[in-house]
Amino acid sequence: MTVLPSVVSPLDGAQLVQMVVKSHKQAIVLCDTIITTQGFINKCAAPFEEIMDEKARKDMKMNSSMFADLSDKRSLMGATGDESQSRKEERKKKAAATSKSGGGTQGREVRSKAVKNKFKGRGGANKDSDDEDTPPVAATSKTLVFLRLPEIVEVIEKLPQLKDCSSVMYEEIAARLERPLRNKYQEIAKSLFMESSAITPGGVNKRKQQAELEEKVNALYSNIKLFEKSVKLIADDEDLQTNLAKYLLKTLCSELFNATLTSLAADHMVTIPDGAFDTLEGRAKIISNLPDSIKDVTGKVHTSLNGKSLEAFDEALLTLLSPKHIGILLKKSDKKRDRQIQFNHRMTLIEQLKSENADGTGDAATVFHQCVVVLFGVVTQSMLHCSGRMIPQIVKYMQPHLSADNYDLIFTCQDLIIQQVKGNIPAGDERLLDSLDKVKQLAFTLKKSESFATA
Repeated sequence: MTVLPSVVSPLDGAQLVQMVVKSHKQAIVLCDTIITTQGFINKCAAPFEEIMDEKARKDMKMNSSMFADLSDKRSLMGATGDESQSRKEERKKKAAATSKSGGGTQGREVRSKAVKNKFKGRGGANKDSDDEDTPPVAATSKTLVFLRLPEIVEVIEKLPQLKDCSSVMYEEIAARLERPLRNKYQEIAKSLFMESSAITPGGVNKRKQQAELEEKVNALYSNIKLFEKSVKLIADDEDLQTNLAKYLLKTLCSELFNATLTSLAADHMVTIPDGAFDTLEGRAKIISNLPDSIKDVTGKVHTSLNGKSLEAFDEALLTLLSPKHIGILLKKSDKKRDRQIQFNHRMTLIEQLKSENADGTGDAATVFHQCVVVLFGVVTQSMLHCSGRMIPQIVKYMQPHLSADNYDLIFTCQDLIIQQVKGNIPAGDERLLDSLDKVKQLAFTLKKSESFATA
């Protein structure tokens, strides 16, 4: 205030400034004596844009649970919108409430009218009595916060256009920026949430994804239960039974769980790195980032996949899919549908064999593997899911259920393939090709009535 006469106080100077800017709507007064515009304030907010995007992405990774309910308006805006509407409704009810005057049960009802306080809003004085009864709404723990006031000041202090300004001016600019920055950050976070979880405002994509997940889970679960029947069928060979169970857990059961875990991670804004499902550690890390309410249940399914009990997996999976957690309804077992699945499984394998037979391509061991799976389905009327290493054990298991000629044919072909794998005979050996072709024809033509010849 050194440019004013000594008789003019700082308060007088501030009043003069207010009189000057009264006719200028875009003018903003800082520190009582500095006049600027909203455009200048907006320029001070420019450096925060890059920080917003970076912080939103980081928060989604580090605080995934905070973003889980981001589509809920109360979570996004700190519950202010709905609470404000609720307070208005309460005030209306209170204004329309009736009170009785007089004594006894015959007291007449008098409707009291709410009186609007004409001084409301002037410096916060003389607030309406309803407002006094309703405390201000504090931000919830899930409110998305961009930067605190001191953090905003730290960024502003580094701006070249504000060099050598007073700390009070920094604080006033920060105070004006705090709310707009928070609102903009929340919009950016909401946009990233929608993009990452592929949710439209109407939730159409989310419902579609849920339906697709439910369909995939049911298809895989039905196949797993049918393959499980063949595992239980081989009760005489405990070693083979255990290996089949482990293989089923590591393949189809893991595929089902991975699909479910992917959906859970998207719902709770947990990022899945490339190749995370390739290792047990990668999958365990994803689970560790889930909220506590779902982490334990999901961890039990993950643990069961590393064991050898299909029953343990089934129990843990059903708990995870229950309405309490994911809410996927599994279809009940249906004999007609199961027979159709088995038929389709067999026909798919036969079509693959015919295609390989037509063009002469295909690895001999793979073709033989497919033939054995088809033959196993014929003689046991069940579906088989196994690795190539288990084929010799499967062939041995089928011996009592095949005629001597058919078993010798299969065993001879298997012996030739083993020799070829060891390098004792070439891949195009005539005996191998001829033997493999006969096994193919047996897979195409063997009927259930022709099996169990020696049973």
